[in-house]
Amino acid sequence: MDIEKLKAFLESPEGKESIIRFGEKMRIEKENEDKWKNHVLNHLNKFTDEDLAFELDLFFIWEEALEERYYNQYIQATSSLMNILFKVWVENGVELELEEDFLSSAHEYRGHIFKLYCGQGCFYRVLRNGKNIHQST
Repeated sequence: MDIEKLKAFLESPEGKESIIRFGEKMRIEKENEDKWKNHVLNHLNKFTDEDLAFELDLFFIWEEALEERYYNQYIQATSSLMNILFKVWVENGVELELEEDFLSSAHEYRGHIFKLYCGQGCFYRVLRNGKNIHQST
């Protein structure tokens, strides 16, 4: 599609309607994400730091099993819940300035460091007391 056809489409009634639908879709997705982040944060705030560590360990067992099921189908993926959990760490934790190859961001919150690495793909690494407790595929 050349630029003139695209411009004509976007200026047409159908194109304008598609822009409105897209904007509404984006608004709803953002609203849903905010609800999930608040839900997860409220849940985490109920835990002591010791209980949080225990619950995260259980969650990472579940997450690794899910990633393995996808991987066996030749798909590299993390759960939507893992992505929300990372966003909770980003919004509530302290950003760390670390020099590591392909490190996109690192945030510390309640004794856990969540790191996001991006190169030809992206993956998470979670550390507690300097030890790697989870790494996504």
